[in-house]
Amino acid sequence: MRVTDSMRYNAALEARLHADQRVYDTSRTASSGLRVEKPSDDPAAYATSVRLDGRVSSLDARSKDMGRASGDLGIAESTLTAAGDVMMRAKDIATWMASDTVDATTRAQTANEVDQLRQSLIGLANTRGGQGYLFAGTKTDTPPFDPTGAFVGNDSQQNVEIADGVVVAANASGAQAFTAAAGGRDVLKDLQDFADALRANDVVGIRSAIDTTETGRRQIVDVRSASGVTLERLQSATDVTSAAVTKLTESKAAQVEADPVTAYSDLVNAQTSYERNLAVTKQLISMSSQQG
Repeated sequence: MRVTDSMRYNAALEARLHADQRVYDTSRTASSGLRVEKPSDDPAAYATSVRLDGRVSSLDARSKDMGRASGDLGIAESTLTAAGDVMMRAKDIATWMASDTVDATTRAQTANEVDQLRQSLIGLANTRGGQGYLFAGTKTDTPPFDPTGAFVGNDSQQNVEIADGVVVAANASGAQAFTAAAGGRDVLKDLQDFADALRANDVVGIRSAIDTTETGRRQIVDVRSASGVTLERLQSATDVTSAAVTKLTESKAAQVEADPVTAYSDLVNAQTSYERNLAVTKQLISMSSQQG
């Protein structure tokens, strides 16, 4: 078959268009740093990157949930430490007031300090965190203790996922720390009874307060310790999740990112090829003009 000038010209034009597209593609890769941006670039790699994106998004959300829970547990832990100190002070007062050398007037006056300790404890029990009242269970939008010291919250758990299918209760129990709900002491009632005994010069009641305040302090400390253990677990899980996100991000990069040296080399080669094809096309046009 005779190859005509027209056929040569069309072939050169097609080659130039191909070279032009290659320049565009390699320029985009070199400038964006991405080898795969759409399914047609590499269907398998694109599908893998989409799957990895979904996993990273899920882990990021989990990490944020754990971060919020950790922040509130940290506040709860320090609040319970302060609450334990209040009960320790109450025990010290009870030990002092139980002495036979203390008169009724001093005891009645000291009852005012116990009242203040009780109000301080109510304030601590009604501490707010980033997600609401810390010791209210799941009723986080309402103070768990009313002005009289009555518990109006619940002992429900706020669960947080720390791994696939693994959840932990990430809130400190106000019911267990401050009330008799779990078979412990109603510490606010105990303080009220202590203050009443002081005003009544009830030595038996005052001496009883030594034990009740210590028992109340211990149950607060127990909840604080449990919160500390959970906080450490959340922080460890957060570290593991962060490492997993980093690994997945690196895996995605390996799928879709271009090697900088290779991308630049491909761009140079594409530009060279384009310039060569452009020169050939110009030559064919010139020859065609001369023949015409």
